[in-house]
Amino acid sequence: RWPSFAGCWLPAKMPGGSVVKTHRRPVGRLAALAAAATAAYAALTLGRTSTTVDGSVDAFSLGLQLVPSSSAVAAGRMTSAVQRRAEVELESPPSDAELSGEASGDPRPYSRRLPKREIPGTTSWARKHLHEEAYRFKPITQELIARGMSLDEITFALNRRGSELRHLLWRPNLGLPVFKRQKIRTMLQRTIGDDGIRLHKKLRPKFLPPNAPGARYQELLGDVYAEVPPLGWQNDKKALPEEQATTAPEAEEAGEAEASEE
Repeated sequence: RWPSFAGCWLPAKMPGGSVVKTHRRPVGRLAALAAAATAAYAALTLGRTSTTVDGSVDAFSLGLQLVPSSSAVAAGRMTSAVQRRAEVELESPPSDAELSGEASGDPRPYSRRLPKREIPGTTSWARKHLHEEAYRFKPITQELIARGMSLDEITFALNRRGSELRHLLWRPNLGLPVFKRQKIRTMLQRTIGDDGIRLHKKLRPKFLPPNAPGARYQELLGDVYAEVPPLGWQNDKKALPEEQATTAPEAEEAGEAEASEE
C-alpha cells in the first residue's frame, strides 16, 4: 500500500490495467504560489503607475524598478518643446508688395506642361480662337435674333456689312461672300445669350413669316398677337380719338351731298 500523505507519489491505474506513480502537489502550496504571483503583479503595476510616496516605497521595498508611464513622458516632451518654441522669436511674414515684386512676369515660368489650347496647331487651339470669334459677334447677332430674323436673313444682313466686319473674323474668306450660312450657324451654336440659352435655338424657321399672329413658333420665340381695335367703335363715336370724332360728321355730310347731286 502506498502512503497517502500530501506531497508524495500516489498510484494511478491506467486503462490497460497497469499502475503508474503520479506526484500531487499539496493544495496549500498552490495557494501560496498564487498569492505570491498576485502580490508581485500588484506591486509591479503600483510601482509603474503610482505617483505618490507610499506607492514608491512599496515598489522599492519589493525590489522593483520605478518606470515612468508613457503619458508622463509625452507630457514632459510636449512641455519642453513648448518652452523651446517660446524662446525662439518668429519672424514676421513678408508683405504682399514684396511677394509681388519677387514674382513679377509670368505666373507659371516653370510649368512642366502647357494646356493644348495654348499650343499652336492643335484642335483645342483652333476651338479657342473660334470661340473668341463667336463672342466678338455676339452683340450684333443677338440684336438680329431679337428682331425675329431667320438664319438666311441674318446671313444676308451680315454680308451687307462684310467690309465693315471682316476684321472681326479669325480667318476670313479670301473672296465673297464674307459670311456663309454654315459659318453663321456655327457661330450661333458657340454663343450663349444673357439668359443662358444658345442663340441658334432662338432662330425663326424660314418657312414662317416674322411676327405672324397664330404662327406655330417654338416656345423660346413666344406667341405673337395682332392689335385689334375695341369692338363697337363704328356705332359709338366716343370710342374714336378726338380728331377722328370731329372729322367723322363732316365726311358723312360730304358723302350725302355727292350722292344727292348724282
